[in-house]
Amino acid sequence: MLRSYIIVAVRNLFKHKLFSILNILGLSIGIAFFTFLILIVRYEWSFDQQYPLHQRTYRVVEHIQKGGTGEKSASMPVMFGPHLQQKYPELVENYVRLFNFQTNNHTLEYQEKTFISERLYYTDPSYLSLFPLSFKEGSLEQPLNEAKQAIISTKVAQELFGNESPIGKFIKHRRGQSVKITGVFVPSSQPTHLAPDVLISLSTLDYGREGSFNQKGNKQWLWNPCWTYLLLKEGRQPEEVEYHFEEIIEEKYPKELQGYTSIYLQPLTEIHLFSKLDYELSPNGDIIYIYIFALLAIVVLVIAGINFSNLSMARYSSRFREIGIRKSIGATDLELVDLFLVETLLICFVSMFFALLLSESIMSLLTYFDEQYLLYYQDNMRTVIACIIASGLVVGILASIYPIHYILGRDPSRILQNKRSTYIKGTHFRKGMIVTQIALTIFLVMSSIVSIKQFNHLTSASLGFDSNNIMVVPLGDMRFEHSFDTLKAELLASPDITAITAMDFLLGAAHQTHFFLGSDSANTHKSSYLVPGMAVRDGFFDTFNIPLLAGRRFSSEQNDGAKEVIINHAMSKILGYHNPENALGQLFYFPHRKDKQVITGVVPDINYRSLHEPSGPFVFFIHEQKSNKSYRSNYLFLRMKRSNPRSITKHINQVWRKLGKKEKANTFLLKSSLKKLYFQEVKLVRISLFFSAVGILITVLGLFGLSFFEVSKKAKEVAIRKSLGATNPAIMLFLTKEFITLVLIAITVAWPISYAILQNWLNGFPSSTSVGWEAFAISGITALLVMLTTVSYHTIKAGLKNPVEDL
Repeated sequence: MLRSYIIVAVRNLFKHKLFSILNILGLSIGIAFFTFLILIVRYEWSFDQQYPLHQRTYRVVEHIQKGGTGEKSASMPVMFGPHLQQKYPELVENYVRLFNFQTNNHTLEYQEKTFISERLYYTDPSYLSLFPLSFKEGSLEQPLNEAKQAIISTKVAQELFGNESPIGKFIKHRRGQSVKITGVFVPSSQPTHLAPDVLISLSTLDYGREGSFNQKGNKQWLWNPCWTYLLLKEGRQPEEVEYHFEEIIEEKYPKELQGYTSIYLQPLTEIHLFSKLDYELSPNGDIIYIYIFALLAIVVLVIAGINFSNLSMARYSSRFREIGIRKSIGATDLELVDLFLVETLLICFVSMFFALLLSESIMSLLTYFDEQYLLYYQDNMRTVIACIIASGLVVGILASIYPIHYILGRDPSRILQNKRSTYIKGTHFRKGMIVTQIALTIFLVMSSIVSIKQFNHLTSASLGFDSNNIMVVPLGDMRFEHSFDTLKAELLASPDITAITAMDFLLGAAHQTHFFLGSDSANTHKSSYLVPGMAVRDGFFDTFNIPLLAGRRFSSEQNDGAKEVIINHAMSKILGYHNPENALGQLFYFPHRKDKQVITGVVPDINYRSLHEPSGPFVFFIHEQKSNKSYRSNYLFLRMKRSNPRSITKHINQVWRKLGKKEKANTFLLKSSLKKLYFQEVKLVRISLFFSAVGILITVLGLFGLSFFEVSKKAKEVAIRKSLGATNPAIMLFLTKEFITLVLIAITVAWPISYAILQNWLNGFPSSTSVGWEAFAISGITALLVMLTTVSYHTIKAGLKNPVEDL
């Protein structure tokens, strides 16, 4: 019996070639691209799950909020981990700290070669217990157990040593300090927020200065430079540990912050998608975008399923007489169900095969979204195959339930009498499916347009400073301490450079939080504030073209710059001075300095971090005069008279050599760097555009098959109308008006629902665009054009056909 069903199914596939090709093509495209997106979603969900102890591993985070200022920090005080384990050994089995001197630029030297690492960390030996690495070379037993030991990735090894083995050799880092290479590890292809390039034993920081790092950290619990991870004892819950945090705050934290500080444990596997803290170890994803990607995947699969269902119904309806004959000679409904299920499964298996071939072709596109996606795909082929099989079977079978139920529910006597009204009764469902399919396509188009608008808004919105034509030079561990003025003068010799400054962080991307004391108007009462701020050098405001609301800029000629601070308007309001002029001359203290600082200027609020977060209070200051010349800045900023990066980079390298620096300058444009803050929005734009095209393609395939069926069904009516004098345009209008009506209904349904979803997404941004009329206009026009272009082939062909052929 099964053999005969398969033979009949194959014959019907070849008999109805057009519907078979459209069905297989639409379903295979839907399955392949559904798998494509599900793979991305699974990658984002699986961060840090490869570590054997991930279920017991937590990161400690700190929230401090006081008087409208504060921070939500992903890092902790130096001694928090050791103190917690020592005090509560029954709860905490181990801890790991990561420290990077609060900079992402580290210069490594080996002989004449240099390498700038953005992911270098000093860490505890327990790192490899909590986060195991795969070693290519070196000892696997405690490679970080002693001071001045380091392990490096294969990438760093290749850059510095080439084909030479690095084991036992020394590289220089941080003011010429040498560390010994004890291992070379292979970076994990599995997703993780850690992904170090270089790991150096944390005890190196105490070498020759007994207890210096740990002792400094034990004295300064306000300083929180270490990312801290805890491994809880087996069977212990995070709430048991968190219960004791208030006690530690009262014991160790400054009195000014007690009552305003909260400490939490964050599950390791939730960091990537759910954490939006200051000073994250690496850029995180966003759960909202994962939900969006999953929604897009489901939408594409539903469009493919509707396409499959409509084409199946159209194909089955042409077999009314066959079904009537089978029923009249004794075939049961169950036997007919088996027959149609075999045909459905045959189409599904063929579609799965082509979906697998298509996925192999399109997966190279994963690098367009993220290079790690392709590596993940290559390591998870079983998941890809399972997803293709599962989605193909589920969609194929579910999409066939109604067509099979509808066909088998007909009376065989009416079928054999050629009562075509039996088909008409199913048109409402078919039309509803067409409306749903077009509405989903409209949603995809609108989401693409709105995501593009929001990305353009984020990258072009005013930040409160001018980021155009600014070249950035990461200084790493270069030492220009006592020659910064010389360096500045040499660089300004180029007519293409108009201003120069230096800072610790990229303005608009990162900052540091500082503890200040502000006074009231009578300078009698001091209040403490934990405020984002940045240490800058001369020329900062000229370089970034930041205007003043009141006062003046830093000027060493008028005053000692180290005794001046400039605040933004938000900070002025927090201090109680809504009029910026009133803030001038007020005292502002650094608790660790003996001298008082005076507010000499107030600037407008700037976006000192990405537009994912609202702007807030901010303070600019200059380091103490005695160390101003020797303070190491992490970045050099040059304002270009015109955008000529190659010429300026050449000039910088000439100055570098003149000042005795071996390495070449590694330069980039600030504007381009700030755009990278919106990498999630870039993914969304690319994916939504990509899948809008896929949705349109599947809809075109479905409409093409259905329009062929509808035109064929009305062939005799068209012939009669033409013989009675109907013109070709009238015939075309007659054949297309039903599809036009369905598109208009789809537009009416899709627009308000899409608007609500997209506006809700936009409301999650502190600064956002609007959905806009263009999203409605373009999506509506696209839907109409897709329908008219697809249907017109058959309608024009029917209009030009000789009516005699159908009569």
